[in-house]
Amino acid sequence: MKRTLTVAGVVAVVAAVSVTAFAVQASSASSKQRAVAASAVVHRDVISLSAAQKLASAAQAECAKRGIAVSVAVVDTDGVDILLQRADGTTGATVAVARGKARAAAGFQSPTAALNEAAKTTPGLISVPDFVILPGGEPIMVGKTLIGGVGVSGAPSGDIDDACAQAGLAAIA
Repeated sequence: MKRTLTVAGVVAVVAAVSVTAFAVQASSASSKQRAVAASAVVHRDVISLSAAQKLASAAQAECAKRGIAVSVAVVDTDGVDILLQRADGTTGATVAVARGKARAAAGFQSPTAALNEAAKTTPGLISVPDFVILPGGEPIMVGKTLIGGVGVSGAPSGDIDDACAQAGLAAIA
């Protein structure tokens, strides 16, 4: 008896084998998941996207009142982007600087203006990769719990960047 394989037949066989293999893997994975105790899970709080949007918009609005276009970055506790807002007219450099300020503020759980001051006696602070310690970065805290960091860049001084970041924080307080 001669058998002829069609493309549809081959696809059906491959799909059936794939589904079976996936089911075996999923079953094996769920067994492993059940073996992990609940005490092994770490929960952490992170700023929500809607709060990040409100914060960034308020920071940009404060700088816009002063006639300044800025970029605002909001990151989670690990320094991973949640939101980046770049106002019309800002340079590309403001994006990297805002992100670096937000990461430094979250990473050190400290305003970047304070880190900038501390760098005068601890110069190693300026060499942490992807951290920018110019004023304009603030940790985002709920009580004593870090939930993220915000960085503002584009104003002619770090003090103005910081004032705009503070306005953003006030909007979500």
